[in-house]
Amino acid sequence: RWLEHIQECGSAIGLLGTLFVFTLVFRSNQCYDRWCQTHLHWGDMISKCLDLAIMNRRWVAHRALGDKLSRWIIVYAYASKALLRGSSLGATDDVDGPGLVDRGILSREELDAVCDSPCWQPYFAIEMIRAVLVEAHKVPGGRGITFDETNKTHGQVFRCFDGVIKEMTALVGDNIRTRSSGLPASYDAI
Repeated sequence: RWLEHIQECGSAIGLLGTLFVFTLVFRSNQCYDRWCQTHLHWGDMISKCLDLAIMNRRWVAHRALGDKLSRWIIVYAYASKALLRGSSLGATDDVDGPGLVDRGILSREELDAVCDSPCWQPYFAIEMIRAVLVEAHKVPGGRGITFDETNKTHGQVFRCFDGVIKEMTALVGDNIRTRSSGLPASYDAI
């Protein structure tokens, strides 16, 4: 008798199977879209770091400030990576933070300062980048940033720095949004 009931339910089972496959494909598509979006953001982040590093080496004449700016650009990338992984540069299982100290990119005190706000580490690096640029801008006689501020065209170069930093800040927000958006809770049942 139960065999007859199963045979009568053939269309219902087929419909349920179709819905299950559709849901599975939809979930895979959502996952792929998030993966693709994150890779685009990460590529943009790398591009902006390279742009800022090129501008640094081109226009920051003060060697020590240029090196400091380069170090904070590197820290920004590592801090963004840690944030995307749901970690921190100071986490006990993270090797990147101590690795930055070992390679001389950060001092132990700088790493401790970065680690005081584990959720905002990329923003901390951006603020340090801004601070270094302001410090370089204050060095008199073109020995900090090498452009003539009296020239209208050259005076706009600082906007290039600022534009890239704004985009880097927006990319951190994009990555946070992608990481925190998660899939719907109902998908976990599939």
